[in-house]
Amino acid sequence: MPGFLDNYNLGWIQNEGQDAMQGFSIYAVEKGRRIDGYNGIPSFCCSFGDAEIHAFLEGIDQKTGKASSIRLETHSAGSCVWDLISTGIDLTPYDADITEKCMVFKTVDESIIPIELLHADVIPCYLEGERIKVQVVGEPMTIRYYACADDYENTLLQKDDKTLFAQDKLFPRSLLLNHIVEGKTDESKDPIKGDSVVHFCGTVKKLGLGKVLMEDEEGTPFIRCYIDTQFGKLQIDHSYLQVPEDQRKNIRVGAFVEGDCVLSGDVAINKYESGIVKDHEHDLAALRSVVEKEVRAEHLKSILAKNAEYTSVSWKKAYTGPEEIIGLLNHIQDAQETESIKGLTLYAVITSKATDDLPHEVGERCLILSYGDPDKNASIIFISVDKEGMITIIDVTNDNRYRFQIESQKIELTTAEITLIEESARAKTGKDMVHGMIKCLHQSGIDAQEVLDNLYKMTPPYSDVHIAKAMADTLDNHPEK
Repeated sequence: MPGFLDNYNLGWIQNEGQDAMQGFSIYAVEKGRRIDGYNGIPSFCCSFGDAEIHAFLEGIDQKTGKASSIRLETHSAGSCVWDLISTGIDLTPYDADITEKCMVFKTVDESIIPIELLHADVIPCYLEGERIKVQVVGEPMTIRYYACADDYENTLLQKDDKTLFAQDKLFPRSLLLNHIVEGKTDESKDPIKGDSVVHFCGTVKKLGLGKVLMEDEEGTPFIRCYIDTQFGKLQIDHSYLQVPEDQRKNIRVGAFVEGDCVLSGDVAINKYESGIVKDHEHDLAALRSVVEKEVRAEHLKSILAKNAEYTSVSWKKAYTGPEEIIGLLNHIQDAQETESIKGLTLYAVITSKATDDLPHEVGERCLILSYGDPDKNASIIFISVDKEGMITIIDVTNDNRYRFQIESQKIELTTAEITLIEESARAKTGKDMVHGMIKCLHQSGIDAQEVLDNLYKMTPPYSDVHIAKAMADTLDNHPEK
């Protein structure tokens, strides 16, 4: 059941009893906008004026496709859209339904914030560094209005409360109390369950009323309060009755507002309004989330063509069809989990190739997979998609004849050079030396694989001296260069 119906003056529905809530849930599904995610389970957004009820099907029976229950979440339409960067930190409880997700995001200045996401499954990847736009609403459990900032500070001082929060800032209270504060005890944990409680305070920049419509009947409106934050403008939705009676006179522009809330973030906006986007860019991101074990391979079932093929230098046979490919990728995940192997992927673009007969073209986007393991060379992962945006080919190769540029960096590399850099990192070789070696290889046209071959002739563990000698031996073999 949604915990914030009262914020939108819809709490009376819950008070009507279980049958009323069940009927309301079914109505939200039947009348709501359908949104399709990667997991193949549709969710719905139903508008009641400016208030929104988001419905999620839970406990799906794999044979009948029927849901055992419908989870409802509150939200409202608004213009507060934040451009955020995923930290890759997932706060979703381990026993949560597949449709639930709480992620920690950050801004370019490294401020962090937890957000409870709606329709999270329309986004292909939440790994660290992915940029995601979120339409955000603050739904407060407590909210207090003061005449001004000084009034707020004086009130706390009179209560001998030294906890003054920075103005126009959001503070991830429960996240820090529950996970980061050193020396914490059970008593020091946030008494409110969960990690997504955020403290807000700031000057009221704008006030408005949100309409509540049930069919053609208008209900009691809710208050929309806007403040500035380090992430952007925030809309805080609450009812008039949630504000303490002696503070209601302060509900005005220019007043100071403070309290605790949960940030509700809708990601099914703009191009994701109807659900997932199927194209090369999004399919590659979805595959990245599987390769790095963020999600299971079933994440790909909605974007794998019926005749999709998986080929790899690591496997003698090609795997065909969604069932075989998903089974293989889950098998790889399980094997890596057992051996504690963690792969790192980076987006890259092919910049050149040694021969024209190589199947993938210059300018093609791909993933570079690195394990940081001396027994596992870096690989390039290519995909091909059809006109519907479905993946038809996943091709994993370590062919050193491709040269690529990591999108987050400027240097062009090959798979052998990536491996050489990894070996150098393990040997604690200085960055200047590594960059110098790569530059020298580029200028001389020497293949980094030769340096690796010379290095592997020596006895490990390798030091920076071994790396330098391997480089020197390689250059000695090419006196003409």
